[in-house]
Amino acid sequence: MINIVEGFLKKSTYEKCAFLVGTFSSLIVIICAFLQILNIWNGAIVLCEIFMGISMISQAILQWKRNRGIAIFSLCVAIFIFVVAFIILFIR
Repeated sequence: MINIVEGFLKKSTYEKCAFLVGTFSSLIVIICAFLQILNIWNGAIVLCEIFMGISMISQAILQWKRNRGIAIFSLCVAIFIFVVAFIILFIR
C-alpha cells in the first residue's frame, strides 16, 4: 500500500488531477448506467455519455507521455462521444 501512495505522490500535478477526474467520472458513469438500467432516471444516459467523454480525455492526458497513439485515439473517441451526446441532447 505504501508503494502505491509513493508512486502516486511522485506523479506531476496534472497527472494527479487527470487520474482523480477520470476516477470520479468513471464512478459517475457506473452510477448513471445503474440508474438507467433500473429505470429510476430515464435521462441518465445523456449524463453518462458526457462523463464517458470526460473519462476518455483524462485517459488521453495520462497516456500522452507513454503512448501518443493511444492518447490520440482516446481524444478521437472522446470527440465522437461528445458528438453523439450533442445529437441525443439537442436533435432528438
